Amino acid sequence: MSVGTGLMLRTVLESGVIMQLQNTIQPLSLTDPLQTFNVILGVAIVASVIWYFVFTRPPKYKAETYVRVGARHIIMLVFGVFIASDIFNRVSAMYTVMDALLRTWLGIGM
Repeated sequence: MSVGTGLMLRTVLESGVIMQLQNTIQPLSLTDPLQTFNVILGVAIVASVIWYFVFTRPPKYKAETYVRVGARHIIMLVFGVFIASDIFNRVSAMYTVMDALLRTWLGIGM
């Protein structure tokens, strides 16, 4: 049981943490400034969100307050995008079903 748990922990850490960090921290491209900006912005966003969850104490410095508020806004934005994506997927599925029903039963399409 101990060997299985040890192997599982190694696999979970490798796939869940290390691979995500490698995908987040990419080498900077000196030829493409937009890709460089995206990498820097991505690392800053991930670092601020991790800061928000790890340091739950009251902020000592004003910069910490800005980082926490920015991270909270980023989290709310991402959750909103996920919810909107789910709603659009459900509306698309409903449209497809309604179109099939109208074509089959009434002979008209949307």
